[in-house]
Amino acid sequence: MTRPAKQNCISIVKPFVEATNSLDTPKIQVFGGVGSVALMDRDTLLSSNEDRITVPGHIFLSNYRNKRDLRDVEALVLSNDEQDVEKIETLAKQTIGNNLKIEIFGFADLNRRKELLAKPLGYEAIFESLLSDRYTLPDDQVEVYRMLFPFITPIPTEALKTWTLELEQFGFEVPVPAPGAVILNYLNRSISGLRSKDATKIETLAQEIFFKLPDQLDWIIDGPGKSQFEMARILHTLREPLQDPRSLILGGKLKISPLKFEELYDHPAFMLRDKDHNIQTKVLKIAALKSKTLHKAESVEFLVAFYQRHLESIFSSIIHNKSRKTKQKKS
Repeated sequence: MTRPAKQNCISIVKPFVEATNSLDTPKIQVFGGVGSVALMDRDTLLSSNEDRITVPGHIFLSNYRNKRDLRDVEALVLSNDEQDVEKIETLAKQTIGNNLKIEIFGFADLNRRKELLAKPLGYEAIFESLLSDRYTLPDDQVEVYRMLFPFITPIPTEALKTWTLELEQFGFEVPVPAPGAVILNYLNRSISGLRSKDATKIETLAQEIFFKLPDQLDWIIDGPGKSQFEMARILHTLREPLQDPRSLILGGKLKISPLKFEELYDHPAFMLRDKDHNIQTKVLKIAALKSKTLHKAESVEFLVAFYQRHLESIFSSIIHNKSRKTKQKKS
């Protein structure tokens, strides 16, 4: 069977973005490849005053990661209403079709925190808490949190601010996260911290961002991204060895230093500070084991390719941190 010719992700995403701009649809932010390839381009212009990223020239991003695997397009719907998410997902399927894998998600239900705290050593806490997500209460879209059990941190409204990616030669604009938020999203996505497959890309991306917009370094460390940067330090701590842990430096300027493991017990982000010390120890050791194991697995290229090709769709509920109650409701 002949595989379809490669296409430019920019052109594939254009009808989808234009439809969300022109129709009465919930606000979104497009994540991943389109924004990343724009930020890595030397000719891209960045403006903090206008919250704008401008790409004056032509850029290309294949819709295939390699010879066989389709690239995905991810969009965050700035809403916790499932109908809003379904509306955007339907629109994405209509405009993108089978040319990309489609991942549309909104703010998850913060009540999941209660489910996990009720059984901190249960199946969901141990086996289904691998990736972070953004959470709000069903009746509240003001207080937003990033949670990856057993840690949770608030996300300031300013940290969720939408920037505009202007693709001049393609004639359209894309709503995207702030450049600093893009870096933090990659650092905080997985319990393993920055994934091996993303390391080279994020290093290049960080170099370009900090060279063109030095203020984004302060935005991350002491500004709106501060709480998310602390989460990045926690996840980096989990994956590093207890003896002689290493710091991670991005773009020659952003240093992610590990904490002392003992500091995690009393850290404000730790969700079990009031629990029995033995339970705290077990939960933290399990989190560290998951982080280290996943980091090693993510470093093996054929394992990553096998997962993306054969298992990703099977474990989609884990990827999207769906609780058992949510799964039962939809089934």
